[in-house]
Amino acid sequence: MNYAKINGKVYEKLQKFSLGNWALWFLGVWTFLEAGFWFIAPDFIIFALCFFAPKRYKKFLLVSLVVSLIGGGCYYVFVHNNPELALTILSQTPFLTEKSMAFVSNSLGKGVIYTLLQSFTFIQFKAWTYYANAHNLNLVVYLFLVGISRIIRFSVVAGIAILLSRINKKFLRKHIIALIIGYVIFIFSFLFYFET
Repeated sequence: MNYAKINGKVYEKLQKFSLGNWALWFLGVWTFLEAGFWFIAPDFIIFALCFFAPKRYKKFLLVSLVVSLIGGGCYYVFVHNNPELALTILSQTPFLTEKSMAFVSNSLGKGVIYTLLQSFTFIQFKAWTYYANAHNLNLVVYLFLVGISRIIRFSVVAGIAILLSRINKKFLRKHIIALIIGYVIFIFSFLFYFET
């Protein structure tokens, strides 16, 4: 089997997955876990799914937003009941530094409105939720502002993916494996750059 055929099959399988219901479940589980314990934002999954199934972008955005807020609410309750354990988990989370945690704490110490910065700092959601709890910020107001912040970021990510999906399909089908490898390298480079 040659390189072009392998790429074609990988492309078809990824597209088929993105068009199916399992994609929504996968995105939902990833997003829920990221809100509290996982360390890679759902943006990268949203991007990939919107790239392969651009017409489903509204479903992907809705699932991401709703599940993210549910996960954030659950993590807030977890932090409230287990603050020391939550801080231990937070301090051992990859790509999250003391400097970024201090930034979040200082920002939220000024008021809940600073929650709007959450999606634009690329500092993990769980850090914002931990310090929202530590500063006794109102959970409903906090989640409302996080929701605004996250839907803007998720929408930008989806928009970029949809634009890129319109590139020459023949080229994409021929080189999808190389593009995926490049994408994974980009993800981890991005995480190291913004969160260390």
